[in-house]
Amino acid sequence: MTGSTKQADVMASMGGAEGEGLATITGDGRILDTWFPVRRLCEPDRPSGTTRINLSEAATSFGSNAPQLVRTDAIRGVHVVAVRTTIADLQSPPLESLLRDCWRRGDGRVGKVQK
Repeated sequence: MTGSTKQADVMASMGGAEGEGLATITGDGRILDTWFPVRRLCEPDRPSGTTRINLSEAATSFGSNAPQLVRTDAIRGVHVVAVRTTIADLQSPPLESLLRDCWRRGDGRVGKVQK
C-alpha cells in the first residue's frame, strides 16, 4: 500500500476535517485570506462551515501568542480574527458553485457561507 493510498483510507474512515485559522478581513467584511496552522481529521458529526472563535479558544489552539495574532492592523486597514472551519465530508465534491457565486457577489464574510 502506498503512502497516498493509506492517506486516502484514513480520510475515508474519518470523514471530515477541522482546523483553527487566522482570517484577514477588510473593514467592509471581505476575507482576504485564511491561514490554518492547526488542522486535523475528524468524524463527520459536525456541520460544515466557518465561525469566529473567541480569544480563549484561540489561545487553546495558538498558545500564548494568540493575543498578538488576533489583532487589528490599522496600517493595512484589516482585522485578523481566529476562525474554526469544519468540512463534514471530505469525500463530497467541493461547494464550487456556492463559492463561485460568493466570489461574483464579493460576499466573503466569515460565517456567511454555511452549508
